[in-house]
Amino acid sequence: MSLKAFLGLIGAAMLIGGFTFMITSVSAGEFSCGSALSPDASAAQQKDQENAIARTIPGGRAFFDETDYARGCDAAISARRVWSIPLMIAGSVVLLGVLF
Repeated sequence: MSLKAFLGLIGAAMLIGGFTFMITSVSAGEFSCGSALSPDASAAQQKDQENAIARTIPGGRAFFDETDYARGCDAAISARRVWSIPLMIAGSVVLLGVLF
């Protein structure tokens, strides 16, 4: 196998791997946050609202923590994007470098 073919396989694998990680589901704790391409933090936002309402009940602060599950979803999606987008870009550059 030539060096050019080997680099082409590596570039293709990087591109496919980055895209696969962009479309797979992201979760933050017990909540599914959608994927990096289509985030959906609605379940986390709903739980945050339920906890905020429950904390307004007298004595509720003792039983319901102040949570920010939606921010956890945003952080998980951002972390997924931070390493999968550069992986896709690097794979594309390597693959295009081999082809042209």
